[in-house]
Amino acid sequence: CWTYEAMVRIVGAKPIFIETTRENEFKIEPEKVEEALTSRTKMLLLNYPNNPTGAVMTEEELRPIADLASDRGLWVLSDEIYDSLVYEGKNASILSIPEMAERTIYVNGLSKTYSMTGWRLGYAVAPIELISEMNKIQQASTSCAASFVQAAGVTALRGPQDFIEKMREEFRKRRDEIVKRLNSIDGIDCPKPGGAFYAFPSIKDLDISSLEFCELLLQKAGVASVPGNGFGPYGEGHVRFSYATSMKNIKEATEKIKEVVEELHK
Repeated sequence: CWTYEAMVRIVGAKPIFIETTRENEFKIEPEKVEEALTSRTKMLLLNYPNNPTGAVMTEEELRPIADLASDRGLWVLSDEIYDSLVYEGKNASILSIPEMAERTIYVNGLSKTYSMTGWRLGYAVAPIELISEMNKIQQASTSCAASFVQAAGVTALRGPQDFIEKMREEFRKRRDEIVKRLNSIDGIDCPKPGGAFYAFPSIKDLDISSLEFCELLLQKAGVASVPGNGFGPYGEGHVRFSYATSMKNIKEATEKIKEVVEELHK
């Protein structure tokens, strides 16, 4: 998520970005994690299913990351806000690896699964000593979530859950549609995301920066997107499109994107 860097810097820490690649389905590789570690490293931040790439990791793939964290005495913050939006198989959490419970901070919320964006209701799972300290910060900053928001959250959690599968199936259809359409555009290469509701195509063959391309789409076509470098330096050459919209909008937007790209080729 694009806010991670600011969160790290505001507490006086230094964020170190680890490159993930299209060739490895944007999954974090233990070798690259190890290369990035220093004697001052305190925490590893994971976000799977991932924003902006939509990448998903299996427990088998998370295991060497967990081993590294254990061996080096690192905390792991695992942001799994998109855990209900995995299209093939199920989400794997590093928290499910037994020895990781004592060094993992699991964070989630209701904004994605229950479409409660803007309600700002989330939760964390961590060792009790750490939760106690987190409570102190919460009390001194935002105090608490509004009472009516908490009540709405309880209602969502206790209510029928069958709609989640229907929502997931609809997003799967939209994912397949936007990926198919983006890949039909000369100069755009879009992998199929395994989760979340974002497409993260490469535009490297268009000979234009991510920011310039996003500005062009907005100004010429009225299509909103996010430049890949907004998520860190390794995102350059990519843009993020959200398919949390109607199929009609997806079809219209991709036609407009195609027109803009065709103009670039002239």
